[in-house]
Amino acid sequence: MHIPDAARSNGIGKKLLLDVESAIAEIGHGQLFVETAGRDQYTPTREFYERQGYTQKAWFEDYFAPGDAMVIFAKRI
Repeated sequence: MHIPDAARSNGIGKKLLLDVESAIAEIGHGQLFVETAGRDQYTPTREFYERQGYTQKAWFEDYFAPGDAMVIFAKRI
């Protein structure tokens, strides 16, 4: 899902992500994986995950459509 620019930078995404990470830590899982798209419009999304400490682990070319990769990020919790 693409998030419109007007909905960015309000802290909701970070809060939700921190809540998910906390829940995963409580049940003892050690790593969280997230997926996003490789199109240019998803650059802010990829940058968001990197700012939250996620590392890009995979880039699958033309996964969703020609020119639109699937990008996988991971973070040890």
